Amino acid sequence: MMLALGCPLLLSFPLLGRALEDLEDTMEDLQYPSFDLINESKPFGTKPPDKNQYLRAKAIWEGAPKGRTPYDIANYFLSFEKTDAETITQWPDAGSWNPLVVEFFSATNYSAENDSVPWCAAFVNWCLKRADRTASGNPASQSFLDQNYFEQTKNPKVGDLVVFTCYDISTDKSVGLGHVAFIAEVPKSTDTHILCLGGNQTTERYSRVCIKPYKKEFRTTRTINKKKVPVKTKLNAYIRIV
Repeated sequence: MMLALGCPLLLSFPLLGRALEDLEDTMEDLQYPSFDLINESKPFGTKPPDKNQYLRAKAIWEGAPKGRTPYDIANYFLSFEKTDAETITQWPDAGSWNPLVVEFFSATNYSAENDSVPWCAAFVNWCLKRADRTASGNPASQSFLDQNYFEQTKNPKVGDLVVFTCYDISTDKSVGLGHVAFIAEVPKSTDTHILCLGGNQTTERYSRVCIKPYKKEFRTTRTINKKKVPVKTKLNAYIRIV
């Protein structure tokens, strides 16, 4: 099975300046288990969300717009960034897990029961299905590279998808991990970064729905079979959605 992993400011690239130079490791190693290694549910917290937490999250996903583009739906969740950021964020060191993150997996063939698994692809799938568009139905970011269902493009628009892939530095072979997100600003050929709107992107330590710039190519580490492996992560493809 192909695997996936996850990743606050909406800025135009000319304004990012030197700040981008400090983003070498823009895909932080969150040490999620690989999907094929998960044999049982291991809640991130110590208990399920309580009734109020669940109803709070349910009101958010039920309030997501219909009849709009997948990008519009993804952008809807950003409206909670300033007013209720906790609701769109993985709950770290908490007694319960975020039911909104678990809800995103309802758009995939993986039944998550906590928020400690990678959810970038689940978020994209949820937005696509909410918009009645073709989705991969798979919790793996690399599933969107299947050209039987998704058209790749060299001229992406805002709202199309970008897929990053991690490669073993020693062999240059894909390790089956990466990231998928919506394009938040049309990338120019001269740009070194891509502005992404996605789920399981990190701001500070914790993953959430946010907008974040990613380098087109950078080095970091991935936890594979409980070992940190140096990898080269780079842009693989743009996927036509708009």
